[in-house]
Amino acid sequence: MRATLAAGYALIVAGVVLYFVMAFLGLAHFALFVVFPVVYSTQAIALIPFALIFLGIVLLMLTPPFVYMRRPVEFEPYGFEDQLGQEAQEEGERERKSSFGGLVMIGPVPIIFSNDRKITYAMIALAIILIAVFLFLYFR
Repeated sequence: MRATLAAGYALIVAGVVLYFVMAFLGLAHFALFVVFPVVYSTQAIALIPFALIFLGIVLLMLTPPFVYMRRPVEFEPYGFEDQLGQEAQEEGERERKSSFGGLVMIGPVPIIFSNDRKITYAMIALAIILIAVFLFLYFR
């Protein structure tokens, strides 16, 4: 199942990279329709990156949700405690803090969400890079 997940991400990345290569070679063009970025081409070969991205998304949708979980949830019987009265963890162990974040680009407008300051800064940097690349390709 993890192979399906990795293959989905790899297909999406390959399709996006192939679109950028085609744009630099002049086989594909980027445009902005209202606020939505559009890629267009007169070449039939431009369907290959589209197909790669589409197949990658399909593979990600077919991956079962439990693959995304880090560890299985362990249930303990009601009222179970250690002999010393400690409930969950031994000394020296710390709880893992899970962090998340994301970037949604609606045309040139970035929407950033996160629960960690470092991830927020990384998403801001990614948004600036994506906007710069889009503007470079648009005004080229």
